[in-house]
Amino acid sequence: MRNIGFNNIVAAAVVVLCCLGFVSESFAQSGAGLILRPWGDKQSVEASTDVTVYDTAETKGFVKDDVDIWTVDSAGRVRFSQDRGALSVGYDLNYMGIDDNGAFLGTPVLPDRLVDVSFGVGMGVGKIGDWELAANAGVGSASEDPFGDSQGIYAIANLIATYPIDDNMSWQITLNYNGNRTFLPDIPLPAVTFNHKVNDRLWYSAGIPYSDITWKPFRPLTLNVHFVLPVTLSATATVGIFDDLDLYASYVNDIHAYHSDYIDKQRSRTDRVFFEQQRVELGLNWRPCTNGSLTAAGGYAFGQSFSTGWDSRDLDTYVDLEDALYFRVGFDISF
Repeated sequence: MRNIGFNNIVAAAVVVLCCLGFVSESFAQSGAGLILRPWGDKQSVEASTDVTVYDTAETKGFVKDDVDIWTVDSAGRVRFSQDRGALSVGYDLNYMGIDDNGAFLGTPVLPDRLVDVSFGVGMGVGKIGDWELAANAGVGSASEDPFGDSQGIYAIANLIATYPIDDNMSWQITLNYNGNRTFLPDIPLPAVTFNHKVNDRLWYSAGIPYSDITWKPFRPLTLNVHFVLPVTLSATATVGIFDDLDLYASYVNDIHAYHSDYIDKQRSRTDRVFFEQQRVELGLNWRPCTNGSLTAAGGYAFGQSFSTGWDSRDLDTYVDLEDALYFRVGFDISF
């Protein structure tokens, strides 16, 4: 068996597997990222949390309503040994607080909150020839009442096979099931990806449904673009100002899915509810120590809407929101 630098070849590929859930920004610590995202040297714990507060956004249409939104996004994982493929557990949290003043006949059109929280466990499961095998399973809830609404509870499962060609190239085949995926949530989906680290300045992943490229054309600039079929896109440009301080600009389009009893009652039918949004952001990332970083950013959110339906292929608009400014703070820790 060849001695392949496993962390090197999966580093470029890990976002592929996380994005199979069609979440654009975060590594899915309760999903495939739990076991495939490379750990730092001697690290066994990592966690990150972002808090975003949006300016009041007015609903579009004949009846105007002021809506205030704030969100908390958090993820973390723990591994129980330093061995490759060791048993790990993780969580993901997306909390959206909503303050709707109820301009429509005094009745709010949106619930007070929408929450997606999930937990997972994963580990390496062995080899078949030169293929490295790993698997994970988890459970989550996406609703107004986490794990209290049976229609919002869902399962997560991933089977991942990685074939290392050499230290810098690999093939990856994944079978992903995510019961809260925004696209075809009831069907396990395959993915095939080729990963190539060309040199220390350029690496990419090319495949279906995911492609990604990171390029460092010159110091201190880093560019990244990734795309997940059918429509998810994000792009980031980062400039290193000092050794411990970066300035970045980013664009992302985002979509989250939940079940809402409140909206079901408003519409007299059972559907999932989707929140879609596009954001442009400018921020600073400061690393005061080797085990942590702090982020402060401001941005502009547009294309904001709540829709209903089964998945992203056919949605009916429920509430459109005007554009809004926002402020975000966050931290990452690892040890």
